[in-house]
Amino acid sequence: SGFVETDHGRLPVPAPATAALLEGLPVELSGLRTELTTPTGAALLRALAVAVAPGATLQVERTGWGAGKKVLADRPNALRVWLGSAADTPLDRLWLLETNLDDANPEWLGHALELALEKGALDVWMTSIQMKKNRPGTMVSVLCRAEERELLRMLLCAETSAIGVREQQLTRMALERAHAEVEVRGQPVRVKVARHRGKVVNMAPEHEDLKRASLLVGLPVKQLHAEALAALLASDVLTE
Repeated sequence: SGFVETDHGRLPVPAPATAALLEGLPVELSGLRTELTTPTGAALLRALAVAVAPGATLQVERTGWGAGKKVLADRPNALRVWLGSAADTPLDRLWLLETNLDDANPEWLGHALELALEKGALDVWMTSIQMKKNRPGTMVSVLCRAEERELLRMLLCAETSAIGVREQQLTRMALERAHAEVEVRGQPVRVKVARHRGKVVNMAPEHEDLKRASLLVGLPVKQLHAEALAALLASDVLTE
């Protein structure tokens, strides 16, 4: 915070170039009325650094230090830089939203979960549970990113009979995923391919594509599923 004297006059901190370079990156506001990040420093971060989620495991290879002449009020004027790499398989930070219901119309619940997926939920599910007074109930669960947390929390309250929502933060390991397209009986079918360190771990044809092809060619989905995998294995997509 504060101001800095430049060739263009007095400018607010962070300087306009610094603010532009830091767009999309996580930042911490120190409260010090001085310039802690220069445009050059921001450019180095933008070009060389990789954002790492809180709690991630780092393999530190080297550590470097640099010192400045300005005297800061609450810390040494020294910059430490780590050179290293994140874990092979990064972990996502996600939120799990849950509510227990024993008085909700099942039609409401189905509609609510469909809406949750449309609004950005990563996954939704329902679990049958036994509640107080021997009432059968349903636990509604929604997995989401932090950005959709507030929206989905209120969606559960508005679209179901929920009067409260439990929340907990989770970590999720996710393999690298990409889509390949193959032709099965003249119909295009997308296949999801998951890799770890470049090695293919799982392959899964998109079920909606298989359903559409099944209706058009008159063959069972399970047969087209096998043919889609065979077509992918016979192609050169997996070696690209």
